[in-house]
Amino acid sequence: MSALAKELDGLSSAEDFFTHFDVAYEPRVLAACRLHILKRFHDYLGEVAGLDSLAPEAQRSLCREQLERAYADFLSGPALGQDAFPRLAGMKRAFVSLSTVRRYGH
Repeated sequence: MSALAKELDGLSSAEDFFTHFDVAYEPRVLAACRLHILKRFHDYLGEVAGLDSLAPEAQRSLCREQLERAYADFLSGPALGQDAFPRLAGMKRAFVSLSTVRRYGH
């Protein structure tokens, strides 16, 4: 496991990533789009050729830039509309009436 992978492996929440890489964020935006932002961050890192061959400081700098880029993608529009999760974006909404809902065990 690379040093970068070990560093990222210790982070468990979106806030951890933003704090670790010293990226400013609006809590309201992060609360609404956290999974989408982290997915986009992951996708952006996957596009970087030779990431593991960079020096640790260059890796951190690149990660910071990509996290900022992913976050910026979600500042001006709804997450699902930007196809962060294409399978979810195309799903139809289901309606369940309250009369069909029953308590478990009754």
